[in-house]
Formats: sequence, structure tokens, C-alpha cells
Amino acid sequence: MVYNTYQQRFRGLIELHGSLIQIREATPLATWVTGSTIKSLALSPDGTRIAIGCDDTTVRILSGYDATLYVGPLQGHTDNITSVAFSPDGGRVASASTGRIIIWNAQTGTLINDSFKGRLGRINSISFSPDGTLLASAGLIVQVWNAYDGTPFLAERLYIDLINCVKFSPNNDFIAFPCADYTIQLWGCRDGSPAALPFKGHTGRVRCLAFTPDGSQLVSSSNDGTIRVWNTADGSLVTNSFEGGAGILQTLAVSPDGLRIAGGSEYAMRVWNIHDGTLVAGPFTSTISSISLAYSPDGTQVFCGYSDGIIRVWNVRDGMLPPPPPPPQYAVVGIKSVIFCPDGVHLLSSGGESALRIWDTIDGSFVMSPNKTSLFPTPFSTISPDGSCIAGTSENGSLQIVDTVDGSLVAGPFAIQRDAISTFCFSRNGKTIIMGCFDGTINICDIKSGNTASCSFRAHNNRVSSLTESPDCSMLASYSDYEMTLRVWNISTPALDLQLRNISVDTTSGSSYAAVYDGWTIREDGWAVNSSQHLLFWLPPDLASAWCSPYATLVITKAGTLKAHKQKLFIGDRWTECYAPD
Repeated sequence: MVYNTYQQRFRGLIELHGSLIQIREATPLATWVTGSTIKSLALSPDGTRIAIGCDDTTVRILSGYDATLYVGPLQGHTDNITSVAFSPDGGRVASASTGRIIIWNAQTGTLINDSFKGRLGRINSISFSPDGTLLASAGLIVQVWNAYDGTPFLAERLYIDLINCVKFSPNNDFIAFPCADYTIQLWGCRDGSPAALPFKGHTGRVRCLAFTPDGSQLVSSSNDGTIRVWNTADGSLVTNSFEGGAGILQTLAVSPDGLRIAGGSEYAMRVWNIHDGTLVAGPFTSTISSISLAYSPDGTQVFCGYSDGIIRVWNVRDGMLPPPPPPPQYAVVGIKSVIFCPDGVHLLSSGGESALRIWDTIDGSFVMSPNKTSLFPTPFSTISPDGSCIAGTSENGSLQIVDTVDGSLVAGPFAIQRDAISTFCFSRNGKTIIMGCFDGTINICDIKSGNTASCSFRAHNNRVSSLTESPDCSMLASYSDYEMTLRVWNISTPALDLQLRNISVDTTSGSSYAAVYDGWTIREDGWAVNSSQHLLFWLPPDLASAWCSPYATLVITKAGTLKAHKQKLFIGDRWTECYAPD
């Protein structure tokens, strides 16, 4: 909610994309260890507290922000807690176990009522009515109780099979519960009379139910592997049933806006569009099944309780689909050479197995070429594009450029010794020589001026093994066989237009950015700093190791991709300019 409210007022914040970012977004926002097997989970209406029922017979109320213990452990049951529920005002928590229902004060943990009497037996589910006056319970018996004094409000109904769940409609008119014949029953809350004909359609036991917030629709999941959305007025299907690829759901919930369904199955939680069943987020995987889940009040997060005693909080914004798989390790291992294709959008790489791959510099994907061949280790490394010059090594090991006709010196020797250079190539326009070094740096030297590097930056943490330039001379691709990493650079200007107040920068010249980026390095704590130790911005360590220069626009590693589009930043000593008030 804070992000949605204020994001339009911010500018100049770093923005990264790619599968490495998607992988981070697909991990839980929070992972909280409770120390006991979770049997049921409920979120308070305001999202500030979480109630969990555990297999150690206790109920705990935790902070919804960091899962610190708010109240409890609450003791009173003698068997596993099978279900917990918050009252609509958040002031009470109901808990159920075999033969017992208890109402607790959600603020203090004091016992309010445990006088629910009758043939309770095993209870699988409890639910408060929207006005908080009634409590429904379901197991072998479906019963509606006065939530304040525990007296039966409606006559009990005995069934021959365990009922998995019971839910009140949001308008307080009826309760819904599944039966052993795979149908769904609706009772009137006040008199217990049938509110509609049984909903028929499932071919397996119905496990979960959830109403949409307006009460017009009821969502169900079944052992037949389908999810169905029913019209509560007449029992007709609002949409065709869908499977969603999730298998059998153990738990489900409808989003606060009524547009999405979150469901937890074995080892994964998914979110679907309620109208057509398309997957809009997930799967969010784990190594164990989710037992219970609940939406946050703003609908952007789902709190999942797992049988291993862990609560995971997932970001379920629309579009949070699984990241594309990283390129196979063999695709970035053993590359001997890279070269831009004439379209300036694709890279051609060749590996030790003589396989050619065509990489898309927009998203890092690749396709295989049907041909088996190899490129030279350093394309365009010895002869200029117009054929007039040759780059070679002199007797003393320095790099020189000589005329191809008479061998006269055209440029050099350059200040960089040949034994420091791991690869080099001419620029496409023949005006510069581009050198990759064993220490991971790239130096671009103007052939006319000769000795000095017009642009120098750290490209890798180890030797640069191959280089190539785009046809328009604006982009450079480099590969390090030690790092097994391919990077794409904007060599005219850095991807990040970052200016500091105490450094004057002429943004019309790419080389003038050196004043800001000179000595760029990323410290172990994740801060990017320049030679003056200005704090430029911070990155998580796993991203910092992949993205080592502001000139990089695309990084392809064996773990995934990282993209940085051209953007103007207000960070470093200008971070206060990020906020643009109305």
C-alpha cells in the first residue's frame, strides 16, 4: 500500500531487471520459524496479528510484521489444534480441537469462553459469522453456536463423513459446507433451512471453500483436482472448472478484491484469476506442504503456514510468475569468442564444443545454430575493419599498430604492456583499440592519441577472454572464462547517469563520467563507491558480484541474467532529490 501510494513521487532510484531479480522476487518476503508444527493459521482483519494452532495443543498469537510472540502460548486444549479463526473485529480468537472449542481474548490471551457443549467430536473447521455473534463448527457434526456464551444456536446436523470446512457468507445469510456425496450445502444461518439446492459438479471429496467478499460467488476445490466458482444465488458455475496444474489443494483463499484465488497444494502455492483460471502469480515452491493460508488486507501478500512450523510470506502481485530458467551452465562455460551480429541486437558465441549460440541482448535468451563451427579466439583482433592497420606485439612486448602496406608505426606503443593484455580488438570504426586485461579491466585507447586510455573500467574479477563491439560502436560485449560470465556494456555513456554535487560532469561526453565512476568498486558490504569513497548506491551481495560496472547493461551468468536500462539517478549525495512531492 505504501509502495502503490508513493511510487509515482520518486525518481532516480536504481531499477534492475532480469531473471536474477525475478528469482529474488519469487522468494518469500519473510520466513518465520515458530518452533512447532502448524495445523491452522488465521490473519487478523487488520493484518497486524497472526494466530496459529499447533500440534503441541497450544495457540499462539504473533506479530504480523515479524512473527514475534504477541500473546501465548495459550493452553487449554488437550489435543492438536485443528482450526483457528479471528472474530471480524479482531478482538477474539476461536480455536478448536477434538471435543473442544475455546474463545480467547486476542489482545491479552485470557480465556473468554470454553462452555461449548454437545457432541463435538473431531472438529476440522470453525468460522465466525460476519457480525461476530455466531460461530460455526464442522467435523462429523455441523453446528452453529452463540459465539458469546457457547450455547447451540441451531440444531446440530450429523453426517456420516468428516466435513473439512465450513464458511459463513459475507452477508450473514447462510453457511456453506461440503458433504460426503461431493456436493456443497448451503444453510440459512437463522433457521438452518436449505438456502439453495446442493451444488453438484465435483467428482471427488470437496476439501476447501471460500466466499468472494460480496458473497455472490463461492469457490471450491476438490480431490478431483479441480477448482470451481459457483453462483451462490442458483448454484450454477460462474466459470468453467479449472485445474490450474496444482493438483489437490490443501487450502485456499479469495483475495480482498474478489478477483484472485490463492491455493496451496503439495510443495507449492499459486494464484489464479477467478474469472478464467489463468495463473497470475506463482508457483511459490517449498519443500513441504502448506497447511493454511490467508491474504493480507491489501491483497499483495499471502501468509502461508507449513507443517514444518514455518510461516512464509509471499509477494503475490499480478505478474509474479516464475522466472525463466537460467541458461544451462554449459551455455556459458568454455566460450572462446563472442561477436555482435549485424543487427546490433544479437550476439554470436562459440564454445569449446564447436557450438554456435545466438544470444538476445534484450533478455539474455539464446538459440542454437544448426551449424557446428568455431570463431577465432579474438575476432577483428589483428586487422582493422578497413584492412589498413595491423595490431601486433613488438620485441619488447608492447602493443603497437602498424600500417599493413609498409609496416610503419601508426600508433603505440600503448602504455599497457602486452603481458597484461589477455585479448584485444579494433573498434568497428577503426578509431580505437579495445584491450581486455588479465586483471579484468577493459581499456579503450584512441589510435590517434596513442598512449592514454580514453575509457577504462573494471569489467570482470578475472581475465577478459573475449571482446566484440556492436556495429554502431555504442555497445561492447566481454566474456570471462574464469567467471563464466558474459557482460554487455554501453561504452558511450554509463547505464547509470549518476552525478554528484561536488563533482562537475559534462554529460555530453562519455569520458567525462570518469570523474564520478573513477575507481568504481563494490565493497563487501554491498556499497558501490568511487576512488573518492563516495557512497553511490547499495546492492545485495549476490547482485553486486554479478554487476561490477555502471557501464554494464546486460549480464549473463550461469545463475541467471541481470539487466540495467538507461536511467538517471538521484542517489549518492543527491538522494534527497529522489522525492518529488505533489
